Amino acid sequence: MNQTGSNNMHVLNAASIPLNGVSLIEASAGTGKTYTITSLYLRLVLGHGCPSLSPENILVVTFTRAATEELRSRIRARLRQAYLALQGQADDPLIQTIQSEIDDVPHALQQLKDAQQLMDLAAIYTIHGFAQRLLRQNAVESGINNEFELILDETELLEQAIRDVWRAHVYPLAGMKLQLVLSEWKTPTDLLKSLRPLLYKHAHFHLGDAGSHTHIDEAFDQLSQSQKSFFQRWHEQGEDFIAQIKQHPLLNGTYAKGIDKRADVIARYLHNPGTVKTKDILDALGKLTKQGLTKSVKKGGEAVSHGLSDECERLLNIIEAFDGAKTRAVRQLRVDFLAALKSRLTYLKQQQQVLSTDDLLSHVNGAFNGHNRDVLLQHVRSQYPVAMVDEFQDTDAEQYQVFYSLYGDDNIKQDHGLFMIGDPKQAIYKFRGADIFTYIQAKQQVDAQYTLDTNYRSTTQMVTAVNHIFSQHSHPFIYDESIPFLPVNASGRAKPLSINGLFQPALSWLVANKDQAENKTGLIQACSESCAEQISLLLNGAQQEGVLIGEDILTASDMAVLVRNRHQAAAIKHSLSARGISCVYVGQESVFDSEEALALLALLQGVHSLSERQYRNAIAYPTWGLSLADFKRFNQDETAWEAQLEQLYNCHETWMKQGVMAMVMQWLHARDLPNTWLALADGERRLTNMMHLAELLQHSSTEVQGMQGLLTWFTQQVMQDKDSAEQKQLRLESDANLVQIITIHKSKGLEYPVVFLPFNWDGKESSDELFYDDQANQLVCDLADDFRPQRIQEGLAEEVRLLYVGLTRAASKCYVSMPEVTGNKRLDNVVDVSALQHVLFACAPENRQAALTELSKNYEESFDVQGLLDTQTPFKPTEQMSELSARPFTGRIKRDWQLSSFSSLVRHLHAPISARFDLDDDQDEKRSLSQEQEAQLAGQFRFPRGAHAGNFLHTLLEEIDFTQLPDEIDELIESLLTRFGIDLHYADLVKPWLNTMLHSPLDRHSKTDQLSLSQLTSQMKKVEMEFYFPVEKLNADDFNQLLKSYPCLQVPANDLDFYQLKGMLKGFIDLTFEWQGQFYILDYKSNHLGNEFSEYDQMAMERAMAEHRYDVQMVIYTLALHRLLSLRLNDYDYDTHIGGGYYLFLRGLQLASGDSGQFFCKPEKSLILGLDRLIKGEALKDILAPEPLTSAPIQGDLL
Repeated sequence: MNQTGSNNMHVLNAASIPLNGVSLIEASAGTGKTYTITSLYLRLVLGHGCPSLSPENILVVTFTRAATEELRSRIRARLRQAYLALQGQADDPLIQTIQSEIDDVPHALQQLKDAQQLMDLAAIYTIHGFAQRLLRQNAVESGINNEFELILDETELLEQAIRDVWRAHVYPLAGMKLQLVLSEWKTPTDLLKSLRPLLYKHAHFHLGDAGSHTHIDEAFDQLSQSQKSFFQRWHEQGEDFIAQIKQHPLLNGTYAKGIDKRADVIARYLHNPGTVKTKDILDALGKLTKQGLTKSVKKGGEAVSHGLSDECERLLNIIEAFDGAKTRAVRQLRVDFLAALKSRLTYLKQQQQVLSTDDLLSHVNGAFNGHNRDVLLQHVRSQYPVAMVDEFQDTDAEQYQVFYSLYGDDNIKQDHGLFMIGDPKQAIYKFRGADIFTYIQAKQQVDAQYTLDTNYRSTTQMVTAVNHIFSQHSHPFIYDESIPFLPVNASGRAKPLSINGLFQPALSWLVANKDQAENKTGLIQACSESCAEQISLLLNGAQQEGVLIGEDILTASDMAVLVRNRHQAAAIKHSLSARGISCVYVGQESVFDSEEALALLALLQGVHSLSERQYRNAIAYPTWGLSLADFKRFNQDETAWEAQLEQLYNCHETWMKQGVMAMVMQWLHARDLPNTWLALADGERRLTNMMHLAELLQHSSTEVQGMQGLLTWFTQQVMQDKDSAEQKQLRLESDANLVQIITIHKSKGLEYPVVFLPFNWDGKESSDELFYDDQANQLVCDLADDFRPQRIQEGLAEEVRLLYVGLTRAASKCYVSMPEVTGNKRLDNVVDVSALQHVLFACAPENRQAALTELSKNYEESFDVQGLLDTQTPFKPTEQMSELSARPFTGRIKRDWQLSSFSSLVRHLHAPISARFDLDDDQDEKRSLSQEQEAQLAGQFRFPRGAHAGNFLHTLLEEIDFTQLPDEIDELIESLLTRFGIDLHYADLVKPWLNTMLHSPLDRHSKTDQLSLSQLTSQMKKVEMEFYFPVEKLNADDFNQLLKSYPCLQVPANDLDFYQLKGMLKGFIDLTFEWQGQFYILDYKSNHLGNEFSEYDQMAMERAMAEHRYDVQMVIYTLALHRLLSLRLNDYDYDTHIGGGYYLFLRGLQLASGDSGQFFCKPEKSLILGLDRLIKGEALKDILAPEPLTSAPIQGDLL
């Protein structure tokens, strides 16, 4: 076995490496990491050097879902290749090596065949997927309720938790302590932004030297006393003091210019300290101390001596002491708030039975250290004797502890194996929680270390170039003892870039001259233009078949420009567009952080409110493509503006009836925006973003209540810090043959024949508060800024790793831009702190082009040095795209089956019978009352009308226990009011109204068995009971005739008018309950019938029931209950067990006995049984015939 370097690192031989114990495999870029994983997997399946294992028992863990699917596919293909190789039908290097050691080839073939068939069950998971599976499978041993719900985005929980913390810890504050908090965090959102990066970090907090700071309370008292004392002295002597200084015969002219300004600062500070910055008052006082006054006179002069100078110095010292105490107090507050947030978040998760992905691992480690530790570990080890962890450099301490607990015990290593595979030089995900120091710790604890020493990705010249670059510095990756750079060999398989028959050097340094690098902005533009120009020249050459990768013509998709952020991407995209080159950007940004998101949010707000002003502002967003001339026309041409308003009303109706995505699609096509956008350079990006947003909105509309709920959610997504959740990241706008613009983070794991790195000279010192203290062996949060050098060094180390990732994406050619030394200190400092400068030059060169030329000497095949290109050559494609057209559809789509509901049956009833009723629909919202009118109303009649009010009341009644209101009922009411966009001042009337709803007697029952909702326990009721049942055939005429034969109402109602229904009928019953052996349905109605209880009498409610055909709803719900009970109760009888249906008009309920607001009806048995037969396809004439009816449905009638 070959050993390399001084770190006990051995070159890996996949055919002979032991398959037990704990091993670390370092795989540099392009050295075949995935191939190695599949080779080890193949040996485990065959039992080569170990007992044979099934795919279900070989644990493979990686860090993204996409990577798990990629690994599964690669392993499946490798097993297939080995299966064929054993039969001599394919080549597999590993099989060729170990075939002589396989005693029973037919058995081995069967093992490989079985493994292929089991790959869908293979234990290949993300780290969090593995943790979730482990907890669910071992719920008893781990002490976790296996009914927990996994949430991928805990933003809503965090927002709720931080509001709770703010109420508990900030609301009670007053005076100075409150000012202290608000000076740092204006809102709970600000506080959460400050705490969130530290939420799941097990860090020690460094607050600074406590001994040098007075306690904040004491410092404040001293400051208050000193301010009072100083105020008196300054009031009495200040003018004289300033006058003496100004009248001094040797007054320094420079000092004199600022005297009045300093006196004004002091005066304003004494009047109101909060209006003056601390640094300004310290400067003003400092200039008036004895030390400061020495500079007030010319050389040889004696400064003014005045008693106030001592007072200025005393106040200055006390302000400085207070400022220090304040700074430390804010740091301590942040730590305390973090602890409170963690505690509250844990409580909310336990209350709601949810876990986040970060919780999974902490619970696994907790279980591994719990009282069932031995049983649990033994069970998991027996299930997974061997584990492989891919991309191990991206792990953290919590994740590593899981695997070390499982496989790190010396007593079990003989029969178990753990392989940790990764490359510390590619650890670039610190912002996601990855911890390179965990990798370093693991490296010190393994039994064996291996490396892969041959690069299969890049050309020999490119490998040589990268080796040479990272050999310039003695410690290129900073932590050289743990992350050494070991040069790799090249396989020679990759093909070089050639232009007109000449092979090109693998890496070109593109040096910007001093004119091109006057400042950072100009340099970015120059590098962008040069990069785009080089791409244009290559593509034009490829059109003539003069630019080749090996023997293949270079294409646009062979080239990638690697950037750090969207601003750099925008610069490149602009330069490419100017040359007519299409490109695509792949980054980490959220789609909610786009112009399209802002424009769509404004549009939805206008559509929701139906406000002309909001709508006019919304369509003014540039995204929608309207010009100033268009708006001038709208102002002058009433017809044109009416057409715009017609679109507004149409969109509102579409949103209400078909959903938000249908509305967005209608809006886009009504204005021909897809065609308009696609004619623009960034049109595909615009259209992709808009469709992505529409999908996300449609998905979220199923999780929030109504239009306002969706708008609230959308606003939060747009306004808050953008997270990088996969579903929210910008999507690829096209998969066509385009130049790729991609962030370095996104490019990891990918390769391109030609790579451009135009901006890696752009350095920035790390501002991350977190760093790893290798002396204390712990993560530290440096709130006092005392460890800045260590933090900067740690940040630089990650930048070097990013540079390594960027350079190693190139298979054939890489272009790297670098500015010349300019003498512009600001720009030179930017370059001096960059990873590129650190790696290339031990000290800053006087001439970078000369230094790069010297570095490239003797490596002509690997390097050349050029200047930035400053020409503009348009791309001239020769390929002509043929016109495409869709084939016409001539078939017929059957529409004789559908899923329907009560709403669809009465959809045609869009106009009320009587204008008297202001019913519970969106029309209520257009009839809002003035404040004066509202103030004259009593109780619940003041509550807003409309759909939001109805949704609020329904949700409130769904979430409470009728028998005992929760302690936090006030908080629940306020949160629901906020959720549905209702003013919080209505909270005062909701609670007494709720008491009325719960305790109003339901007068259908006699005095002896009087019923109210407050008597219904959770065992006696079912909230929002969902039902589905099949409908063989139902037409409106038959249904109308059946309803008229057995009417539920005494007033006439409009006939139903719907297309013949075949399919499924579904619904949700607000409340189903049992009382004294009978079962009832109950529906809540927030309809506004008037502002007096007398307007909610039986006749008024009957008219409302008829208006909306709620009687049809009652009949359908009763049929659903009848079918359910028929299947559940052996002795079921309609007359005995069905109690009837209540419709509670909530605004009309009152505690006094009476039937105000209560409509009750028990549909006739013949109606329910007749409808039961009708929807099964029986003829109406047979149903209405006098023959006896059967009642019990057969199994399957109710789903």
